[in-house]
Amino acid sequence: MEVSVEKLEALKNLVPAQEIDTAATSTTAADQLFKETADYILLLRTQVSILQKLVDFYASSSSVQQQ
Repeated sequence: MEVSVEKLEALKNLVPAQEIDTAATSTTAADQLFKETADYILLLRTQVSILQKLVDFYASSSSVQQQ
């Protein structure tokens, strides 16, 4: 399956810049970009989970204080 260059560029613009191996072939560079994207998605999910836990914690502590 061939991934278009335009789609790879769009994806590269969404993921924060990492060290880029300029000697890498286009296939290797695409694989590296996909791995970095997966890592970034995992990081974002972790951040959302932590923020949800903080909201739950502070919401429950403020409701206890109001009673």
